[in-house]
Amino acid sequence: MQPLVKEDLSNVEFKPGTWTWRDGVLVGKGGHLWSKENYGNFVLSLDFRCEQGANSGILLRCSDTAAWRETAIEVQILQGETPNDKDMNGAIVNCVAPVRQIRITPGEWYNYVIVAKGANLTVYLNHEEITKMNLNQWTHAGKNPDGTPNKFKTAYKDMARVGRIGLQYHGSSVAFRNLWIEPL
Repeated sequence: MQPLVKEDLSNVEFKPGTWTWRDGVLVGKGGHLWSKENYGNFVLSLDFRCEQGANSGILLRCSDTAAWRETAIEVQILQGETPNDKDMNGAIVNCVAPVRQIRITPGEWYNYVIVAKGANLTVYLNHEEITKMNLNQWTHAGKNPDGTPNKFKTAYKDMARVGRIGLQYHGSSVAFRNLWIEPL
């Protein structure tokens, strides 16, 4: 495994002053942080913690960081409630709900392991498999295989299978540690 984010921040891009390492913890204060390297098939492991009401995410295989909403797949980090189960903690945002909700306690550490292999994505939260997705089942833009709408202008089967990995800052304090990636 190799570090997704080096402590000297030399392998990532972000707006100056928005992300820092403090005592082995990567803290976001604004904007997104992006890997410089592209990843296709990989195992990503990281710990995260957040404040009350935080909304963040892990952005996968982003082919255009300026248009990340349309070119990345987001694994949700959410502290609190949402009426849409496809936006819960552990969901593939707006597309796949986790098998169950694992509530996030502010200030506590949680672990994600995300496996991306070809069209398949699997998300583990604290060693429990909670979300699986086969991108090839998303054949129409704006529509999930179960017929529910999603907000994306590109069918996920057509999404890039290689791209950058991002950490999202969405207005609330979020922190990460033990960020490791193993290309497959």
